[in-house]
Amino acid sequence: MATIAEALKTLIAKAGGSPPDTDNIADLIEAFAASYAGGSGTPANGSITSAMLANGAVTSDKIATNAVTADKIAEGAVTSAKIAAGVIPSGTPASGSITSDMLANSAVTTDKIAAGAVTAEKIASGVIPSAS
Repeated sequence: MATIAEALKTLIAKAGGSPPDTDNIADLIEAFAASYAGGSGTPANGSITSAMLANGAVTSDKIATNAVTADKIAEGAVTSAKIAAGVIPSGTPASGSITSDMLANSAVTTDKIAAGAVTAEKIASGVIPSAS
């Protein structure tokens, strides 16, 4: 089993630092912090990887507001099993509750429109030119 000093030296090396030639825990902790922070006391952006975090270490109260954005979520990572009950209402949205500004460009395609859903009453006047 590795000692605390050996474990800290390993972490310092993984962070790209040079472990000091000492077994003094306080000195190793200081070197460890500096290796991640460039001496600032704050980890450099990207210096902490998922392999360094214990399971369950990152909780919602540790994530800054608006820190998780769509581009940071892997494709297909959000599934219905991961969405809390009641967050997305069940059934059909109320008429008029989804407006065009809520839809991404080209989000509504032919295969997403139910058969018979587009009727003459739902098409604005003059949108479809009359045959001449």
